Amino acid sequence: MKLFKSALFCAASATLLGVSSLYGAIADGKTSFQLDIEESDESLVNFINSKRKIPLIDKSKNLKISGEIHSEWAYETERLDGEILDVFIFNEAETVGDDGLVFAPGDRMLNTRHNGRNRLDLFVDWDSKSMWARSNVRFENSVGVIDNGEDEFVDPQGYRGSGSDGSLKLREAYVGYEIFKRDTDRFTIELGRRGAIYKLFYSEVQFNSRFDGFALKYSSNYGGIGEWYGTWAGFVVDQRSNHFAWAGEVGIENIMGTGLDMKYSYIDWHKSGRNRFFITNPNGFRFKISQWSLLHQSKPKWLGCKPLQLFGGFLMNHIPSKFTYVDANPAVTSARYIPVFKKISRQNLGGFVGFQYRIIEKEGDWQFRAMAAFCEAQCNPDNDVRNIGTGNSLDESFTAYGRGNTNWKGFSMKGGYAITNHMVIEAQMDGSWSIDNRIAGSHSFRRYCVETTYSF
Repeated sequence: MKLFKSALFCAASATLLGVSSLYGAIADGKTSFQLDIEESDESLVNFINSKRKIPLIDKSKNLKISGEIHSEWAYETERLDGEILDVFIFNEAETVGDDGLVFAPGDRMLNTRHNGRNRLDLFVDWDSKSMWARSNVRFENSVGVIDNGEDEFVDPQGYRGSGSDGSLKLREAYVGYEIFKRDTDRFTIELGRRGAIYKLFYSEVQFNSRFDGFALKYSSNYGGIGEWYGTWAGFVVDQRSNHFAWAGEVGIENIMGTGLDMKYSYIDWHKSGRNRFFITNPNGFRFKISQWSLLHQSKPKWLGCKPLQLFGGFLMNHIPSKFTYVDANPAVTSARYIPVFKKISRQNLGGFVGFQYRIIEKEGDWQFRAMAAFCEAQCNPDNDVRNIGTGNSLDESFTAYGRGNTNWKGFSMKGGYAITNHMVIEAQMDGSWSIDNRIAGSHSFRRYCVETTYSF
């Protein structure tokens, strides 16, 4: 088993080093001298430069460039033990914003209920007969004017704003290759940054973490029973501590032509050795999760023969930690953090059920989606929660404070309408409540959001 894990990590590391060189990503903890050495491969540089000399008109049959412009406004209300979180109190020293404002433990800052963002996504896709590549770069900033950057004690009455600069993210950067294709059988591999894990494996509750690694997929059609597939992937969690994870999913779609899909996925986050802070078997990764899910797609006459999708899933973590730590002095006005050991039950289950009616393809189309879900405290990793969540405006972790992004039950409703063939407006409402108030007090969250998206 150790040999298998070592081989998996080496393969994932080699993949990431290769893709990082192609896309210019900087590895964590490396000096500029080390990076220069890695990028000084003359034969590789010559190969890349030869591709740059090909005229764009010759590339156009395979190259596609697109983008999305998003504007979002959200109104959020979060309560701890019935008290609205209108004030953010720093429990530790922290630098905030692009201007580098430094806050010490005990410092306070107004925690607004309004949250606006503007972002631009640029996509570059390359498709050929048996190979493809994709990159997605995102620019995203909070709305508002730029702060004057002075310390709050020097200039508390100065020119203050919520705007930010310089938020640039490499969302996707990967290549794919079709190893073979015969009749209905197809075997592919993808290498690099695939975006979030949910782009490879299905879930409405988990798989929100970044995926840097490789994925293998085999698909086929078995005797008219349905289209089946199997996906297996390995990815890096923390290269400093040689921590990686792996996941797999098997499924069969459109069973017997009924529109029913069945899927099973498994992900292993467990870190059995020491993490970067020399903690053995850390609670933050005590997760080996199974998910069983069903999806059904139809066009019922009583709904105008428009697409209707019903979906649901059940999750179980097989190795929950059964304990955490909580803040012994959790008052909103307190800056003191006193960790206290807290024993909890397994708290290892989660699930979701929902539907989506209609889809948006062109001007005048609309859709509506609703879901109810729950996520117990140790169902999945704190920072891997997808969709509803808790708000967590204090940016706390479950492993340190007993509060984070898990331990909730809630709902989500979202509607969208295509104003033009390129522009969509969406409205969304989310809400959640804590499942177990004995861990770190009661918690509730509400979010109302309006977003416009222009695609080109």
